[in-house]
Amino acid sequence: MNKIFAIMPFGTQASYKNKKVKIDFDSIYYKAIKPACEEVGLKVIRADEEITGGIIHSLMFERLVCANIAIVDVSNQNANVCYELGFRHCARESHTIIIFDQDSKLPFDFAFERAIPYKLNKGVISNENAEALKDKLKQRLNDIKISKNIKDSPAFELIDNFPVTKLDEKKLKIYAKKQLFYEEMKDKLSNCSDTQEIETCIEKIKKSDLSLKILAYYIVEKLKEMKAWSKIIDFLSNETKEDINNSVYYMQQLSIAYNKRGGSDDKQKAINILAKLLQEYGESSETYSLLGSIYKTMYKDESNNITRQYYLDLSIANYQKGFDSDITDYYPGINLATLLFEKYFLTSNKNLLIDMQDVLAVVKYDLKILNTCDYWHFATLFEASVLLKNYSELDKIINDLCMLNIQNKIPDWKKETTLKNLLVIKNIYENNDERTDWYEKFKNKLEIKEVSNV
Repeated sequence: MNKIFAIMPFGTQASYKNKKVKIDFDSIYYKAIKPACEEVGLKVIRADEEITGGIIHSLMFERLVCANIAIVDVSNQNANVCYELGFRHCARESHTIIIFDQDSKLPFDFAFERAIPYKLNKGVISNENAEALKDKLKQRLNDIKISKNIKDSPAFELIDNFPVTKLDEKKLKIYAKKQLFYEEMKDKLSNCSDTQEIETCIEKIKKSDLSLKILAYYIVEKLKEMKAWSKIIDFLSNETKEDINNSVYYMQQLSIAYNKRGGSDDKQKAINILAKLLQEYGESSETYSLLGSIYKTMYKDESNNITRQYYLDLSIANYQKGFDSDITDYYPGINLATLLFEKYFLTSNKNLLIDMQDVLAVVKYDLKILNTCDYWHFATLFEASVLLKNYSELDKIINDLCMLNIQNKIPDWKKETTLKNLLVIKNIYENNDERTDWYEKFKNKLEIKEVSNV
């Protein structure tokens, strides 16, 4: 195998030593690990690219065993990373490179002399420190090229006759073929332009040695981009039902599809799925938020004022439960804040406005410490700034969103979701002689068609 497997957290995650400090693992990967591998003529894939929808599948375990070299970042002692490192150390006696933030204290079992430290500044790796880590990794990779049998697994070093995993060449070839097909299908799915092309990919996968479950995440995400809600329902209810019916993530996606499709009994089906998840798996900010979203849609669709108020209260209650169960999840927070704002103008209850401001203070703090750079981060920040009337911040946020849209096309359904919330605020502001020019700016700059707040 000529590919390196990078086992590490992804995105921005809390430091083990200081939870207030967030480590930007993506910058470590893209500024140091990936270029180090490429500059010595090797390809690298990161473990999170194998974990789709929170599901670890067989190909990831095969790569843990079969990849000739693994680079493992244990900086924040992430449970998944530690598990995968242990699995790797029991399977392969050599070619596992451990790296870590030098300010984090490694557990005894990880305190190997050959582990490579790197320096961070408030969770971020500078260009200079990234270059230093890259050089150290290149040196280690070149050492591995020269000396093929440097033992670095404590299991093999400390235990006599520890059983070696025999890698059958025929099986390795089959594995390599599966990996190539997997990566080919990921690329094809990302480039599909209509549902027929996705159906063709599904048929091709079904005829292969791969399970549909392995690529289900990419299929569902692409169908969501196309707003093909019926196709998602068919896929998750029929094609992969046996594989995914115990997966929280895919059951949540099924509930989203039912809610978005909005047939006569679809919303009740979505509610039943989420109620079952809460009963079987306990509280979840995501599950409560999805329930809040369904009741919000029902509130918008309802014509009877008493029933409308009932659905609004149910929506607020579920977003509140989602926010309370994980206050670091800003998604239920921003939706809760917008609904509290809407209810304030329906009831003139000033306590609701105070509650909204309290929620937004936490949401803005979450956004600050998470410091992510995806669509939902900037869209949430924009909505929060509008609710707080911090208009001076809006132009910069829109520019960030536009740059993101150019670099990585934002799906229409995401932009429309935000615009619907903004339309609610705009209508209230117009009735109270507040400025609303930010609405047209957001809509026009991001090239969104007009939406209905129903």
